[in-house]
Amino acid sequence: MGGHLSGLLERYQQYQDEAVSLHTWLSTQEQNQSIAGPSGETDTQTLQNTLRAVQLLQDELAERSVQLEKVRRSGRELANTQESPTLRAAEIISTAGTLAHNYVYCSAVHNLLYYYIFHTLPHIN
Repeated sequence: MGGHLSGLLERYQQYQDEAVSLHTWLSTQEQNQSIAGPSGETDTQTLQNTLRAVQLLQDELAERSVQLEKVRRSGRELANTQESPTLRAAEIISTAGTLAHNYVYCSAVHNLLYYYIFHTLPHIN
């Protein structure tokens, strides 16, 4: 029983660690979006710098999608476990769903910012 319980606790702790890490990263990105959004600046250098930053962030988003999938998968496994003690399945599923929603929002905002900058740059002299 002790080995079973420690295994379940270890899986839950790994899930929590990944979820907290992803939540922290997403929160930071949301804060940065309000700072880095289109400010009306139209000089080429500012837009090129912002475009480079957004392109780097797109790479990070791709990496974080792997982490999100890991959280979702481990959350489903934990929520569906029939082992005792039972875990709060609704809370686990809700956390994973909220992270997925926030990830999609973050990705969409960055895609819009990229589109705006990419299409504004060619029109600047």
